[in-house]
Amino acid sequence: MYYLGLTLVVIGLALIVFGFLALRSGGGTRSDYGGVIIIGPIPIVFVKNKNIAVYLLILAIILVLLFYLIPVLTGR
Repeated sequence: MYYLGLTLVVIGLALIVFGFLALRSGGGTRSDYGGVIIIGPIPIVFVKNKNIAVYLLILAIILVLLFYLIPVLTGR
C-alpha cells in the first residue's frame, strides 16, 4: 500500500506540473476547472463546466467505493 500511495502522489504532482506548463505555453487557451472533495464517505463536486461534472461524478463514485473496498481487500 505504501508504494501505491507514493505512486499516486507522484502522478498527482506530475499532472499539476504538466497543467502549469500547458497554461504557460497555450497563450489563448480556455481553461475549465473542477474538483472533488471527500469528507468521510460524502463526495462534494464543484465545477465550472457541466461537461466536466459527469467525469468528476464518476471519479467521486469510484473514490467512495475505494473508501469502502480498501479495508475489505486488505483484511482490516
